[in-house]
Amino acid sequence: QTEQDLMDQLSDITDLSEFLQSIITIENLFVSLYDPQQENQQSARKQYAPNIEQYEAKAKSESDTRSFTELMFAGTSVYINNFKKWLQKLEAESVAQNIKIVSNSGAV
Repeated sequence: QTEQDLMDQLSDITDLSEFLQSIITIENLFVSLYDPQQENQQSARKQYAPNIEQYEAKAKSESDTRSFTELMFAGTSVYINNFKKWLQKLEAESVAQNIKIVSNSGAV
């Protein structure tokens, strides 16, 4: 019933027009806030990340998940054992290099 109510509201072209206008207004606000900072960002990239273009040109990781929730579930359940193994390696390497680690989560 809730979905139908939402669809009924959006089917009114006036409401849809107002909604889209609000989206454009929000986007314009972001742009107006970002534009003054863009030059600072570009100069900071040149100073602190001079080779960033080579990393931005590389292939990006992609996920075949359909939603953020699905991605979070996969990260916390499907890949948890790989993450635990990585943490164990990190801990072992830290001990080998005499790096102290404070562990206080209490998780088992």
